[in-house]
Amino acid sequence: MAEVEKIRNIALMGHGGCGKTSLAEAIAYHCKVTTRIGRVDDGTTICDSDQDERERKISIGASLLSCPWRDYKINLIDTPGYADFFGEVVGALRVVDSTVLILSASSGVEVGTEKVWDQTQQYSLPSIIFINKMDKENANFRNSLNLSRERLSPKVTPIQIPIGEGSSFKGIVDLLKNKAYTYSPGKVKEGDIPDELKEEAGNLREKLVESIAESNDALLERYLESGSLSEEEIREGLKKAIAARSVIPLLCGSALKDVGIELLLDIVGDSLPSPVNRGEIGGINPKNEEEEKRVPDESESFSCLVFKTKVEPHVGQMNFFRVYSGKVSSGEEVYNTISQNRERMGQLVIVQGREQKKVSEVRAGDMAIALKLKHTNTGDTLC
Repeated sequence: MAEVEKIRNIALMGHGGCGKTSLAEAIAYHCKVTTRIGRVDDGTTICDSDQDERERKISIGASLLSCPWRDYKINLIDTPGYADFFGEVVGALRVVDSTVLILSASSGVEVGTEKVWDQTQQYSLPSIIFINKMDKENANFRNSLNLSRERLSPKVTPIQIPIGEGSSFKGIVDLLKNKAYTYSPGKVKEGDIPDELKEEAGNLREKLVESIAESNDALLERYLESGSLSEEEIREGLKKAIAARSVIPLLCGSALKDVGIELLLDIVGDSLPSPVNRGEIGGINPKNEEEEKRVPDESESFSCLVFKTKVEPHVGQMNFFRVYSGKVSSGEEVYNTISQNRERMGQLVIVQGREQKKVSEVRAGDMAIALKLKHTNTGDTLC
């Protein structure tokens, strides 16, 4: 079971059709929770499990996946992109610690992109941007970058640039590592940055380091004195800058072509905030009606929020929840502060691919699903 510092709770967000579910599928594959990358058009993805989703070839509800990556545990919520299902996006944003905003390389920032971005800002969530579909016709990385800065935030800062676009897209330059990664089916090769991209990569890396330094007084002083930062200072500085929302990293790749997924996962694990980084949360104690703060520690009293409820054939009611403090075990009695009922936690599961894996307990910062609760619905707090 992952320590709370190693948990990453993220939501995939974006305009409809930008490739959120395809990206979730590629992430699940690299995290080894599925053995093949399903396709939305074929109705074989693990997130779009509902029959209506498979027929319409769109996501209707938010889906939760538990994905182990290196020594991290990533709880990933794949959200719908169409306005009719925006309530599912809001529910997901209540319980994540950061977001991955996905853009189509050929369309850039769209109406749905701005809508979910505005909601992200209301929750003050750190974010990164992933420009997807770099292999598609009319893909334009630099146009998507410019639109992101104009319509989302001037703090958008590339940490990767593509090697080619459209049919010529073959890899990624990582500005943090100063390395190029070229892809062929089932293989990735690390090497030097191509000559034609060295100047652009050098200029963008310099601007990236400046943005990181400007987000921290101590780093800025060191940067002004020496003109550079160490690799460790850049990594730690980026993590703090993302948490402070002073830098919004921009990455690129292709979910369907399986390009850039591991680099994205590395950034999610190494640079996005854990529940500990996001800090304490406030609520009202039902015993005395006074406000209390809870920190994400299993030694605290138990509290969790139910962010989604659905009913599935042969399973019954499923309550998706995030634990904010303490821990809860299967069979333990909890109190619902909304319905004012006590009930016993039934079977607890996490979703890995198409499987529901039973777990005996869920600790602070983590997410899971409780089966067959009788008096609990979306928006309820259990303690």
